Amino acid sequence: MKQTLLMAFFFHIIASGASYAKTQPKSLLNLNFIATEAAAKKWGDIPFSPQVFKNAGEKKRASMVADLVRSKQFVGKRFSEIRQELGEWDGYFQTDSIPAYSIESANTGSKEAWLVVFLPDASGKKVGEIKILKECCN
Repeated sequence: MKQTLLMAFFFHIIASGASYAKTQPKSLLNLNFIATEAAAKKWGDIPFSPQVFKNAGEKKRASMVADLVRSKQFVGKRFSEIRQELGEWDGYFQTDSIPAYSIESANTGSKEAWLVVFLPDASGKKVGEIKILKECCN
């Protein structure tokens, strides 16, 4: 029960921040999401393939992320399905139970760190929204 209440509270905070982020560069939680169009300009815009994404490095993943977000093909899926289709997540967002995949980091020689994050729905067990998050640095 306590975990359910915490997840509901957490989702409410994230959803509020995500809604605000659509109109502002930073959300109420000081999270910096990038719009899909800006992501396509920054990293490219090639068709998303779950199998390619699963086995790709950050640069290849980044080039598919705009199409991934636009497609919404993972919205409504259980987190276990995300892991099965895209592999173990290698990024971290608030808790290790939320799927997040690194698309740019020091591994690619960048001074910035970016993640694609599969935000939970109200149940906390399925994907409610997919966002591209700037994790750190300028």
